[in-house]
Amino acid sequence: MDRLVEYQFELEHQHNDGSWSGLDEDVSHHGPAAHDPERGWVQRIFRCTSCGEVVRLSSVKNPRPPDAE
Repeated sequence: MDRLVEYQFELEHQHNDGSWSGLDEDVSHHGPAAHDPERGWVQRIFRCTSCGEVVRLSSVKNPRPPDAE
């Protein structure tokens, strides 16, 4: 199952004027992950619904626990 959907995350980013806009996954590009769904879990691209700015969400190799500093 898709982790973003499973945990019901909503991605937004803040503009210079202080306003916030949602991000939709950009599936317009074609790459190797299109043929191998597991590779797509490592990196995903999102585009702002208002200004078109692009954000990349990537997994880390050795994630730290939430309480680690």
